[in-house]
Amino acid sequence: MSNRIIISYFGKSMNPTFREPELLEVESYEGKPVRCGDVIYFTSPDKRTPVVHRVIQITPEGIFTRGDNNPLMDPYHLSSDQITGKVVSALRGEMKHKVWGGKAGRLIGRGLNGLRWLDRKISIHLHPLYTWLSQQDHFARILPAGLRPRILCFKQVGAEHISLFWGNL
Repeated sequence: MSNRIIISYFGKSMNPTFREPELLEVESYEGKPVRCGDVIYFTSPDKRTPVVHRVIQITPEGIFTRGDNNPLMDPYHLSSDQITGKVVSALRGEMKHKVWGGKAGRLIGRGLNGLRWLDRKISIHLHPLYTWLSQQDHFARILPAGLRPRILCFKQVGAEHISLFWGNL
């Protein structure tokens, strides 16, 4: 029987794979090999804080990780004895979903990284369109209330993130 623990996930580094607050089920490796694409739970060697990130490379130097929402690899490498376990499932609300590792996890991680890169490249060109749309009254008159566009601007230190919402989407 495998050794499993439940942890709470908080943070943005694994978004959209995980969103806070979610409960994650972590299973110990028990001698099984760590694979590229696995989502692992470990304590960071530099800050001594708990981390959930995806394995992106395994070399003789060690195991390298990155959050699905991070552009850069973590600044440290791990050994297998520093890893508490592999995240096997996540509970979001009442929905429990499997967390893919190995080859499927590697494809998911690469796909999410590619989508994040594409979004950042495209969205900067869409900001003028978003601004123009937010100033138009046409949509307010034509569309039902549930489909009217809304522009939300999230300001962070040194950055601004604009999102376009159509109804609840």
